[in-house]
Amino acid sequence: MRFLLKAVVLSTIFVFLLCAGSDDTKTNKAKSQAKMQKFVTYSYNDPSVEIEVFRLLIPDNWKVEGAVNWVAVPALPAKVNFRFYDTKSLAEFNLFPAQDYFWTDNQMFLYTNPPGSLRFGTPVAQPIDLHTAFTQVIIPKYRGKVSDLKIIEEKEVPDLAKLAKGLPTQGVAASAEAGKLDAQTKLFQIMLYSLKVNPQWYAKVANVKEYLAQLVIQNIQATGRMSQIITQASSEMREDQQKAWEYRQGVNDKIAQNFSDYVMGVDRYYDPYAEKQVQLPTGYNNVWSNNLGEYILSEDPNYNPNVGSNLNWQQLNLAK
Repeated sequence: MRFLLKAVVLSTIFVFLLCAGSDDTKTNKAKSQAKMQKFVTYSYNDPSVEIEVFRLLIPDNWKVEGAVNWVAVPALPAKVNFRFYDTKSLAEFNLFPAQDYFWTDNQMFLYTNPPGSLRFGTPVAQPIDLHTAFTQVIIPKYRGKVSDLKIIEEKEVPDLAKLAKGLPTQGVAASAEAGKLDAQTKLFQIMLYSLKVNPQWYAKVANVKEYLAQLVIQNIQATGRMSQIITQASSEMREDQQKAWEYRQGVNDKIAQNFSDYVMGVDRYYDPYAEKQVQLPTGYNNVWSNNLGEYILSEDPNYNPNVGSNLNWQQLNLAK
């Protein structure tokens, strides 16, 4: 029965970038009017565990909708669903919930649990490639109400499939074809590159998954007990979880770097407040940061954000 609990799960957070419905005229006009761009750090704290889930840079005039929802499903107990969007245009950046599915080549099992049924809350379905997942599952499910939505370009990102497969697990065979990731602007690149998931929250999710799996084995209902289960689960990483975390981070960083190479149009600056390099859009004469993790990019050589501000802004230099 053990192999049944280790179903193939596409446990990556799907990132989908939308910029629909705007024509070239509007786009060029917006570019010509873009004299200054400010990025702020957005972080989300999960109220169920009182732990930061993730943080990233977003334009300061963008709005955010979303939350983390916990469900009694051993394969994927935490569902992350967020929308970052510009109220003045149709541009938005989405973190869609990961999609979990179960599949096996055991025909006897499939006879009693056919495709379309649920196994421990996880749908039984044949594996599909990532292109099909986006076009036939993700987009219809989460953007089906958007009219005239089109994918205008696809870019192969091999490491996305690698991340979906995960680390090798004894007794489990996972497969995934090369993924596709549609992108539009360097602004999305900044958001994607700056997205960081808190390892403590990752450990909490991993330990809740194990707790729920044990309850399934013992035939104990977890529904209605999620708050207690989440509280009892540790947020400390074991060695095996640390290796899994480092693996995912390594692949995520490589995906972000490949995405950077594809989109281009960014410069690297050294931020003395954060004591690290940051990637920001190119083409601005002046770049400033403060100790709140905010950035201002200006085309005006005479602009100084310290004038009339109670914050301490420091001008950044290109990283050497």
